[in-house]
Amino acid sequence: IVLLVFWPVLYTDVTDGWKLYSRHRRLAISLAGIAAELVIAGLATFAWTVSEPGVWQSVFFVIASSTWLSTLAVNLNPAMRFDGYYILGDIWGIENLQQRAFAVTRWKLHQLFLGINVRPPEEGLTKQRITGMAVYSIYTWIYRVFLYVAIALLVYYKFAKIIGILLFALEIALFFVWPIVSEAQILYALRSQIHWNPRTLATSTAIALFVAWSLLPLPQRVEYQAVVVPLEEQLILVPRSSTVAEIFVKRGDHVNIGDPILRLQDPKLDTDITVTQLDVDALKWQIEQGNIDASSQPYIAEKRSELQSTRARLASLLAVRETLLVRATVSGVLHEWYDSIRPGIALTHKSELGRIADSSQVKAIAFVPEKDLERYRLYSNSSFRVRSPIQTVDGELRPLRFVRSQTLEYIALASTYHGNLPVSERNDGTLELVESF
Repeated sequence: IVLLVFWPVLYTDVTDGWKLYSRHRRLAISLAGIAAELVIAGLATFAWTVSEPGVWQSVFFVIASSTWLSTLAVNLNPAMRFDGYYILGDIWGIENLQQRAFAVTRWKLHQLFLGINVRPPEEGLTKQRITGMAVYSIYTWIYRVFLYVAIALLVYYKFAKIIGILLFALEIALFFVWPIVSEAQILYALRSQIHWNPRTLATSTAIALFVAWSLLPLPQRVEYQAVVVPLEEQLILVPRSSTVAEIFVKRGDHVNIGDPILRLQDPKLDTDITVTQLDVDALKWQIEQGNIDASSQPYIAEKRSELQSTRARLASLLAVRETLLVRATVSGVLHEWYDSIRPGIALTHKSELGRIADSSQVKAIAFVPEKDLERYRLYSNSSFRVRSPIQTVDGELRPLRFVRSQTLEYIALASTYHGNLPVSERNDGTLELVESF
């Protein structure tokens, strides 16, 4: 048993295989494990065909299909010192392939990027052999970095986080700190061979630009799901069930604050106002008569109180009738107006008739994931840009109160309407955000 990144795995010790002079025999040793896996896969395939449906048939199917393929993909990978590594070394006829390939690749990289002309690490190198070793080395370096980072992420998110952090620290030391230190030692030993030349200048410039790009506070861009809406907008609603009496505008008209949009009429409301006005007049007459008739004077206080309440009810009814004259509360263009609206049509309470908006002043409402809140706080003075087929909108971000959005008002962003924000629809029809924004 060997520990592979702190994980126990089974292996067979074939270290003494190098003592065999025949390359074919060494190749047979390397292929033995793969051959055994193929035999097991064949037996599992046979067992799967003859077994009854159930747990064992499922086990045999997994072994016969995916398990042996994934195992071969690992064992045949020459980047790790498994069967594939030794098979490649035997095919190329190179013993200690990894160490020699790394040395040749470093020598070639020194030559390409620094113009260092020194003797190669070994004799008899052909152009094809150098290319093969370089490709193998670079592939191995990249593969190992991604492999160990993936293992560390898996351990961090699925198991103990402290172990994942330790693995990350180990990988940074192993794949970044140690190679830099080792390369610095090699370059220090070759300092007499390093001179200013076009390759050295190009490499130094590239490194300087990379360091500047990493350290300087350059502008950064992030993208979120957002909608652009007018800064001021009026949704025209019917204040109460009524009938259209007169329309003063049409779709596309520009209106100012206070301009009339339409006048509604409620016959029942008009009747109530008329009756209430008659009650007011009657009470006033009764009070006047009470001042003349001495027998009615005890009832004057009661009549005055009744008159006061009747006048209040009349004022309330008149205020309601005033709302039937719908006016613009913002300046802008009338859009989304229903052209089917005409005098005489009955409308129900809170029916939507249209919108008034000024498109010259807009705001962008973006839904920032909860995990990006710290980034938003850091760049709270940044600008935003919205590109559309019509125009580009620029603006400044303003501080917001960080409160989680429960529902989604803008259906264009909802996943149920082919948007990118995952939502679920409630029984009342509102859209509830699945993730935290």
